[in-house]
Amino acid sequence: FGFKIADPSKWLLKLVKNVYGLKDAGRTWANHLKQGLLDRGFKPSNVDPCLFFKGNLILVIYVDDLIAFCPEDKPIDDFIQSMKSNEPQSYVLEDQGDLKDYLGLEILHKKDGIHITQKHLIQKIINLVKFKEENLNTVDTPASGILFKNTSTPDIPANEAPFNYRSAIGSLNYLAQTTRPDISFAVHQCARFCSNPKKAHYTAVKRIVRYLVATKDKGMILKIDQPIVECFADADFAGSWDKSDPEDPENVKSRTGFIIKFAGCPIQWGSKLQDLCALSTVEAECISLSHATRQVLFILHLLEELKENELALELPITNVYAKCFEDNAGCLDVAQTPKLRPRTKHIAVKYHHFRSHVKTQENPSGVLHLHWISTHDQQGDIFTKPLAPKQFLKLRNLICGW
Repeated sequence: FGFKIADPSKWLLKLVKNVYGLKDAGRTWANHLKQGLLDRGFKPSNVDPCLFFKGNLILVIYVDDLIAFCPEDKPIDDFIQSMKSNEPQSYVLEDQGDLKDYLGLEILHKKDGIHITQKHLIQKIINLVKFKEENLNTVDTPASGILFKNTSTPDIPANEAPFNYRSAIGSLNYLAQTTRPDISFAVHQCARFCSNPKKAHYTAVKRIVRYLVATKDKGMILKIDQPIVECFADADFAGSWDKSDPEDPENVKSRTGFIIKFAGCPIQWGSKLQDLCALSTVEAECISLSHATRQVLFILHLLEELKENELALELPITNVYAKCFEDNAGCLDVAQTPKLRPRTKHIAVKYHHFRSHVKTQENPSGVLHLHWISTHDQQGDIFTKPLAPKQFLKLRNLICGW
């Protein structure tokens, strides 16, 4: 700070202002920015703390990166000038024009839809695993099988590792969560072994990258359809069971996979192992549906808020509800007819929370409309297990819009 203390043990320094890097610096900045927006007439969302409204102007905030949405230019220009002015408080603001790049995402508006890609990140991953793209054998799917902890392949000493496994998984995770849902399952099962990766796990990561090399310029193509929320939920019952280590409880857990779309565009998806050991396919599917509908209900609350604020959206929201697709008839029966069954009475109450929101004859106002769908068309299936190339490519194209 430009001064010296003769005996630091006899002095105590008081921090007058927060400093970047402290534990609570993020919250201090969020409160500071929020107050500045409130002073300028913005209304915070009751559902999402990173969303603000003012008339037909919508602000989305990620730390200090803001996106402003409005059907007119003037409200956005007025907002920028207001943030730069001294009253009530000025901010150092950089106007980067139309939305073309955000948090590493490349966004292009084309005739067939909005293209969102991450070519630079994919190239970084290719370089990280030390691949040379010339004459590289590519693959059609990112995963060829289930990975196990006690694999028969040998360990690789740290000093002989072909690349930094954790760094590769971190980059692949960000890619899978933003623009490439098609690699979610493959990445998550590789991420389970970051503490002690074996040769088979390194090979699996290399396969994901070989797949990405063939689709490096691809991302998601958002094509706007009807303003309806759709949820595809699926489960793979005990898919991680390993006969070489049958007594490990981790090996008998099922996997949840789901994707949620609005207006035909994917907005949230996930692939993860369930927290407990399901005892049947029906139970595994119920847990998956329960997990997915928690995210659906949040999105429905957000749409309801947008509707109440009468925001000028391109797609007017009339009825707020969601279509949930499930390929297990037993799960649909349990969800729609809450009666006592000997084989399902042990399922925890927390996994039946969504029943009160399901539309039935007894509850015609329910916002969750459950529908059966064939396994061949179940888009959530791509998040639960490695699929044959033909089926994988079909679901990938439905999800990513290719």
